Amino acid sequence: MPYSYQDRCYIHDFPSLIGSNGPIVFNRQTTVEIERNLITFAAARSGKGACHILPTLDHWPHSALVIDPKGEAAEHGAITRASMGQEVYVIDPFRTAIVPDRYRASLNLLDEINPNDPNAFRQINAIADGLVMRHSAEAGHWDGGALEVLAGFIALAIANENYTASLPVMRQLLTEPDPDRFADLVDQLGTTEACGRLAIAAAGKLTKTGTEAGHFLSGAVSNTKWLDDPFMQDYLSHSTFKLSDLKRKRMTVYLVLPMDALGDYGRFLRLFVRAALYHMQQKLPDGSLKGERCLFLLDEFFSLGHIAEIQKAAGGLPGYGVHLWPFLQDYNQLVDLYGRDGGRTFVANADFSLFYGVNDSETADYVSNAVGKITEADLMVRPPEKPKTSNPPPQYDPNQNALSRLIFGPKETEKYQEWKRFEGLGGWEKLQDYWLWDQKEVAEKWALDKKLEEHRRTDAEATYNDLMNQYAYAKSSVGHPRIAPQEVMQITARNEARKVSDKAIVLRSGNAFLINMQPYFEAGYPVQVISHDDKPLIEGPKPTRRNIHITDVSPDIREAFHVDQEGYIIDTRNEADLPADLVARVIQQIRKAERGESILYRP
Repeated sequence: MPYSYQDRCYIHDFPSLIGSNGPIVFNRQTTVEIERNLITFAAARSGKGACHILPTLDHWPHSALVIDPKGEAAEHGAITRASMGQEVYVIDPFRTAIVPDRYRASLNLLDEINPNDPNAFRQINAIADGLVMRHSAEAGHWDGGALEVLAGFIALAIANENYTASLPVMRQLLTEPDPDRFADLVDQLGTTEACGRLAIAAAGKLTKTGTEAGHFLSGAVSNTKWLDDPFMQDYLSHSTFKLSDLKRKRMTVYLVLPMDALGDYGRFLRLFVRAALYHMQQKLPDGSLKGERCLFLLDEFFSLGHIAEIQKAAGGLPGYGVHLWPFLQDYNQLVDLYGRDGGRTFVANADFSLFYGVNDSETADYVSNAVGKITEADLMVRPPEKPKTSNPPPQYDPNQNALSRLIFGPKETEKYQEWKRFEGLGGWEKLQDYWLWDQKEVAEKWALDKKLEEHRRTDAEATYNDLMNQYAYAKSSVGHPRIAPQEVMQITARNEARKVSDKAIVLRSGNAFLINMQPYFEAGYPVQVISHDDKPLIEGPKPTRRNIHITDVSPDIREAFHVDQEGYIIDTRNEADLPADLVARVIQQIRKAERGESILYRP
């Protein structure tokens, strides 16, 4: 993990995350392919929908199951997904999302269960597991008993021709108020052989477990209380599609609940996720395990409770074409559901782990620990080499004077020849003067060399000491976090002006990357389509957009639409007369004209 030394402190230098031009959108510059799963930890209103969920749904070409609190993903992408050749189904019991009625759907999860099929046993258990909200391992015994009771009553509703096989009907049987009639139902359970004898097992739980039977029945009743809601009964009593088709063809299913209903109706979301996982893990008619890939976008993942099947199969689900992308508000939510070992399982099986809007110390500590601690290999400075001691100038010796050098030095020197001339002329006094001058010159040069050498040695020692101090300071950071928890929170903080976090930290294979957060409403400009009577099809504030001029689109689209005084496209045809392929071309051409993400709203 690289670090740079700046102002006597180490500044983390995040490497660039290079995209692979895949269908998972991190931002407009970075789209990636995945082989396994993803996981995101992001506080509320930090940009997970605007920056990742909605843009990814505009690019992901395969099937998708989307948990969609508030219905924003369905409103944004239902038409876009349909224009991509997807079958789109919005299961929205409280009609939270404003979407065309043709996309609204209902599903009776028991319609696809054949009581004579050996797979009915596992399929019913998957649905019963989806009905029982699990929060802790300590309650496993009681939750398991409630599950067996529910599985038995589901089997009874399916196998007995006197009943209509649906979860609302199962609920009616389970809550039969007349004691005699309920006793008769228990007798029916005890004689129902179909569906792997699940009904018989349930009868045993209710008749042979003493006082525990009341707890098991009470658990089954409390976990299905939400089925009494008339809105839920309407959407779960008949089917407009098959959930098993997620694996057989390209299909998008939105599960929509208002935020204030997540607590009471979380089992509705859990039920569909559990049932969809069952279907995705079944073989296709040709015997193959992997059909159409399916991305499970699991927003508000904590509301699903503990799903053992997800934890056990997280690493193997991609082999069936399933890619999980759970979204949690902090790391503690994952630990609360699956424990620390289970949390590590989720992260270990994720190609990417994203963190933004981090505002709690536990998540910040986790990111800091995951990035690791500084090692000596991270340091950009190295210990300096000790300065080499140069040879000092020769010690000055007054006896080693010029005359001695002339007498005992090489005879071919110029000075020796000059001395011979002095000797022949009897110039000993001149020779003595020369000797004195030469002696002084040698002494001065020696003194100057000695002074220069002392300066060089002093400078080298000062430089060495300064580098050693820097290295010692840098080395003192070894063992400290590469990214301090407080730094994690600062980097990923929400920008109140932009309404999203500016940055996200991405962990992949032990490496940390930093990416810019780019919400779709900044990256592109959605379009509002207005009906032929000039009334907006969507009430409330208009989405952020730029005027789309008629010159931006081709002639056939120009014939179907015109522009109002504000410059926005107006639908001039009746709803039924506007072909789906024309809607698709509108979206494609507007995107091309805008060079960004665009949304087409219409009924």
